Amino acid sequence: MQLAEIRKILKSKADEKTKERGIPMNREIYFATQNKGKVNSLKRSLSRYGINVIHACLDLPEPRTDDLHEIAKQKVLTAYEKVKKPVLALDAGFYVFSLKGFPGAFVNHALKTIGIGGVLKLIEDKPKECEFKECLSYYDGKLEQPLIFESRIKGILATKPRG
Repeated sequence: MQLAEIRKILKSKADEKTKERGIPMNREIYFATQNKGKVNSLKRSLSRYGINVIHACLDLPEPRTDDLHEIAKQKVLTAYEKVKKPVLALDAGFYVFSLKGFPGAFVNHALKTIGIGGVLKLIEDKPKECEFKECLSYYDGKLEQPLIFESRIKGILATKPRG
């Protein structure tokens, strides 16, 4: 069997599952981010469900809070006001347990100010357990509130930068 035939069969099976789950085919969704890599990754993931991801390159304000859910919610509501179409927004945080969750939602600020070396210095003689969290928010104007999806990945920090 040729690779093209295998792909066709797999796509057909994915289409059947998508229809079975009641997911409309050929839907469009906007992704509000300035990161093209995130857009391409989401495009690959959702294309098998017939969902076309459109890049909405928006500079979204972030509320000054350490609550990722609130940040993701505000970002998606702001994005919806601009595109007036179903939209996704994402926010992430990095939590070092021995630093009481620092830098949390303020990871970009921490990296710009003290850098990865500074973070590693802060935990030099401390436990290295940490967690990365992402909150993906969805809003289409029909929902009462945005939908929020959270993922968490636990890990252990290295003792020195590796790349």
